[in-house]
Amino acid sequence: MAWQDVILLSILNFVGSMIANVVNGLLIVRINTDAFVLFDEKPDLLWKIPMIALCIFAGEAALIYFWQRYRILLAERQKHFVEEQQVKAMKMRLEEAENFYGSIRKVRHEMKNHMANIKGLAGAGEYGEIEDYIRRMDETMQELEYKYVTGNAVTDVIINDKCRRAEKAGIRFDADFRYGGEIPVFDMGIILNNLLDNAIEACEKLETGKGFIRLSLKRKKQFLILYVENSFDGAVPVSKGSPLPPTTKQSILPGIITEHGIGLENVRDIAERYFGGVNIKVKGDVFHVTVMLQQGEVGKVSK
Repeated sequence: MAWQDVILLSILNFVGSMIANVVNGLLIVRINTDAFVLFDEKPDLLWKIPMIALCIFAGEAALIYFWQRYRILLAERQKHFVEEQQVKAMKMRLEEAENFYGSIRKVRHEMKNHMANIKGLAGAGEYGEIEDYIRRMDETMQELEYKYVTGNAVTDVIINDKCRRAEKAGIRFDADFRYGGEIPVFDMGIILNNLLDNAIEACEKLETGKGFIRLSLKRKKQFLILYVENSFDGAVPVSKGSPLPPTTKQSILPGIITEHGIGLENVRDIAERYFGGVNIKVKGDVFHVTVMLQQGEVGKVSK
């Protein structure tokens, strides 16, 4: 039971007990040598008082029921909002991938023209112009070149985009990631987006040059195991209500809810759909997240 429910119960029980005390105090009242018995004068109270108590109990139960339904509705709305944001982010990544490969096709198509231009400049003896022309072509090709090739267009875009963002902020980024489509790329994309965004934001709080991120994907029998390690400032905030105290020592924090709690919960939900899980460890000033997934689509795994 949540603490909000406990407060509601306490307030209503307090009101009920106060009414009971008032009625009990009026049951028998001594006046000089006589005694005034309330039920003798008001026999209808014999059924009214229990009815009042029953109504208080029913109101208490109804209030708790509707409060819990309201909390469920809020949680569902929050989950829907987060999923909507994840879908938008994935659509952006897919558009980036499409634009990237469109640019490659465009450069490939124009390569014949570039070669003709270079031959023309060479025939005219414009060797300085050739050098400048090749330099500009090289700059264009570097913009289209991916540092990490994962085997999938979507994960290529996500990991290289995060790499560029990290390196621009002075964060060392290293990835050992080969993805063969063992689970749907949409779910893998959500996991990568959440974990790498959290890692980058944590490293951005450090001095330039001190942050690092390591990403790797390994296979063990039918399982995919994804690792993300990143440096952070050593502070591990834990949400109210969590039994785990804040710590910077080596520990296992399976129920940790940090400022990135929503993203981590999304990752946990996806892992559970693939009969896996998420393990979070803190060792000194290094944050470790391990995600284990069974290979194959959920429907196939469950057969």
